[in-house]
Amino acid sequence: MAVIYSVGHSNRSGRTFIELLQRHDVELVADVRRRPISRFAHFSQEGLTSLLHEHGIDYVHLEPLGAFREEGYEAWMQTRTWQQAYRELVVLARRQTAAFMCAERLPQQCHRRYIARRLAMDGWRVVHLIDGSAAQATLDM
Repeated sequence: MAVIYSVGHSNRSGRTFIELLQRHDVELVADVRRRPISRFAHFSQEGLTSLLHEHGIDYVHLEPLGAFREEGYEAWMQTRTWQQAYRELVVLARRQTAAFMCAERLPQQCHRRYIARRLAMDGWRVVHLIDGSAAQATLDM
């Protein structure tokens, strides 16, 4: 079974975030925030791209997978735009060890839970990286 990781940057330091990704051999971060900005400069798109590349980790922004949709996220998941971005995530995750990322630390408080459920339905083992010592599989949520 293929594995994909889910992670929320939260208020982590850049160093802590990188260490968490490295602990799981993540090679690609797929940013699933609708707007890749943060009050923490190292988690805004430019800073994050630079931070990741410094550590040999690729970055892609998949805006269509982002939250805050007027029609609600579950309805948005039915659109062609979401489906295409989802397929792109799957293709990328087959090539490299990937983590899809948003801002919230806990997936239960984030739209990542919807992406994770869909991935699990499609046969992926989704592991949510909570902190250095805790990881949670989607089925445990």
